[in-house]
Amino acid sequence: MTLRALILGSGSNVGASITKKLQSEGYTVATLSRSPPSTSSTASNHHITADLTASTALKSHIASAATALGGFPNVIVYNAWAATFPQNADNWLADISPEAISKELAVNTVSLYAAAQAAVEGWEGLGRDDGAPRALIYTGNPLPWMNVPTLVSLAMGKSASATLVESLAATYGAGGKRFYFTMQVEEKTGGIYNGIDGPIVAQVYWDLIQRKEQGGWKISFDKKLKLWES
Repeated sequence: MTLRALILGSGSNVGASITKKLQSEGYTVATLSRSPPSTSSTASNHHITADLTASTALKSHIASAATALGGFPNVIVYNAWAATFPQNADNWLADISPEAISKELAVNTVSLYAAAQAAVEGWEGLGRDDGAPRALIYTGNPLPWMNVPTLVSLAMGKSASATLVESLAATYGAGGKRFYFTMQVEEKTGGIYNGIDGPIVAQVYWDLIQRKEQGGWKISFDKKLKLWES
């Protein structure tokens, strides 16, 4: 069985760790990011240099990845994000322009929507009897359930994407097309984790990929691999 994966937003931490993990498990991996991988040791089998602010171009990028991989990817990981961090916490509205919000929503949510559309269509073309996974995993954070005004531009996108993933899981999960919103959280409080551990994320994502049923769509985990879902 040929297994294929596409990582959208592949950096030197999470993206590289997921690439390495999936390749070690027999996957052929394509990646997409604004710049090429920084080291050959974490290089994917195929890389696309592109900016996810242009959501209308994403379908063609996914098609290009599918051609390079020899078929549509069984697994798509959406790891891209964008945010503006204001200088003035007491007047963040003055520091974050509507243009910035629009650009960041394109990366954080609109391109996710485009990726989900392509995934549902592409997975149908793979048939249903090969036993291979069909999963899209979105790298999120707890911001949809918190109030951190200085992170509002990121929170808006993550909140919209959480709603989207929940709806995707409810609609398509029972049919074998699985969708997850994931977040690494602080071990004791369950809040925002200071940083993100690439190898930990890669292991959690691998475990999700291996599932046979949807289960919960919202996945929280800590650095000890303790997991909560709903």
